[in-house]
Amino acid sequence: MPTPSRPTPRSGLSSTAFLTAQSLLSRLISRSETITQVRIHSPIALTLARSIALALTLAPLALQPRPTVAQTCTSPACQSLLDLEAAIDPASPLPPAPDRPRLTFPPTAPASAREALTLDSPGDRPSPCPTALDPDLAQTFATSFAHNYSTGEAFVPTAATIAALSNLTAAYCQQAQTIAALTPLLGSPIGYKVAATSAPVQQLLGLDQPVVGRLFSAQLLPDRVTLSVQSGARLIYEADLLVQVADSAINQAQTPLEVAENLELVVPFLEVADLTVGESVAMTGPLLAAVNGGARWGVLGRGTTVERAEEVATALEQMRIEVVSRPVGQVDELGQVGDGSDASNQNDVGSEIGTSSVNNANNPKSMAETGQILVEAPGTAILGHPLRSVLVLRDHLQSQGQQLKAGDWISLGSFGRFIPATANTQAEVRYFGFPGGDRSVTVQFSP
Repeated sequence: MPTPSRPTPRSGLSSTAFLTAQSLLSRLISRSETITQVRIHSPIALTLARSIALALTLAPLALQPRPTVAQTCTSPACQSLLDLEAAIDPASPLPPAPDRPRLTFPPTAPASAREALTLDSPGDRPSPCPTALDPDLAQTFATSFAHNYSTGEAFVPTAATIAALSNLTAAYCQQAQTIAALTPLLGSPIGYKVAATSAPVQQLLGLDQPVVGRLFSAQLLPDRVTLSVQSGARLIYEADLLVQVADSAINQAQTPLEVAENLELVVPFLEVADLTVGESVAMTGPLLAAVNGGARWGVLGRGTTVERAEEVATALEQMRIEVVSRPVGQVDELGQVGDGSDASNQNDVGSEIGTSSVNNANNPKSMAETGQILVEAPGTAILGHPLRSVLVLRDHLQSQGQQLKAGDWISLGSFGRFIPATANTQAEVRYFGFPGGDRSVTVQFSP
């Protein structure tokens, strides 16, 4: 398959501007005591975090062609953080929408930002679902799940619902209802997540294939954020990877290299998922699909643009991943404090986008001495090559009469086992051999 020509820049911010804004925001967080000390305790107390998450995600959303939305970013100066902040000014709340279900999540984006998140592409709309559950049962499941999602409480589906979710076909029908109930809470989906990518997990859940869910912009958070373990029902975390689609030609890809040729960005991604259901409920593959694959939070590291697809595909296959946990307050030999701060990040903004390591701190020895390595995995831990997840997702969408499109974000799956989130710990995922240089992404868990 010949390497496709790069599409002309889509209206709005470039991927470089996105990465620049991300770098600026990361530095702001690391240098500002006020922001660093923010604790995210529940989904209803995330005004600041949502503003930052929107800053990180609204830019790539603006890259998508949106003919029905007035352009809000038309000048070269739009690539500056100042213009980006103005585009998502939290002081400009959404106008009242009495007809919209109220699930206690305060919207913070202006109307223009919300419009950019609306579903206006046929590929976003769920296909007809001939095997949906009883309508009343399905609606009760969806609204109850959305309510519990908004409060962070465990969801306990009825026995009748669990019995009805006997296969993935029925589960994806229910997932469509679940997504519809979550959309007023989180905004429209911006992409997908692929879960249960390993054979042991599939066997545990009674599956013979991965599970697909949807991602929302409000779920994406900046590096070194602090999350309360009470911000979900049963939080777990795992090493993941996030990619962004550059061209719809990805729907014809047959190999990981052909997938890479149609990607815009590759981003380190520490997923903080949620088992969502109560401990008395046995999680099955269909139930996991019905509750949107357990999507809750995702912490973004510093990404890199895909300029040389072959190099990126090779690096992703050959890289090595570590997941390290350490108590909050522990200091390593490089002077980094395990409290969400980063005293060594003094580089000029944008000077290292997509090219360098993170603060020269990717030293396995120092991490082994100051924290416990919980997971070590090769890049091949996800389906033999992490980009094969995109092919699995593409096949699933085509079976539903849908397809990937430019601008879609995709969470590729887990490199190794998941780990329960524990209060007063810091979790870090390190990517050795990541395209463009070693990377890391960190989250701190508070009570």
